[in-house]
Amino acid sequence: MEFITFFETIVQYMVFLFEAFGVLVIIWGGFLSIYYYIIEELKQSPLDKIEKVRFILGTKMLIGLEFFLAGDVLGTVVQPTWNSIGLLGALVVIRTVLSYYLEREVHQKKHFSGKASN
Repeated sequence: MEFITFFETIVQYMVFLFEAFGVLVIIWGGFLSIYYYIIEELKQSPLDKIEKVRFILGTKMLIGLEFFLAGDVLGTVVQPTWNSIGLLGALVVIRTVLSYYLEREVHQKKHFSGKASN
């Protein structure tokens, strides 16, 4: 019985670490996006600015959501409740929709480097 409690405690710490890292990645993406927005604003290049900022923020949000998802999967495995399963399902849907639209947008428009993507 002690092993199960110890295992649950370790998993709860891992859930916290994954979710905290997800938050840090999203915050980092926000700061990078603001930085590049200001740089591009000073250059007065609106098309490049929007594409680069959206690409950076979108990819960091996706990576952050991946860490949230990993944390939620771990938490759900240890203590499955209908609420945690529903939250996990919602995160999977949000991540899938964001990923689909981000990839579609990146492939339809030229990259911020100026080259057309195929």
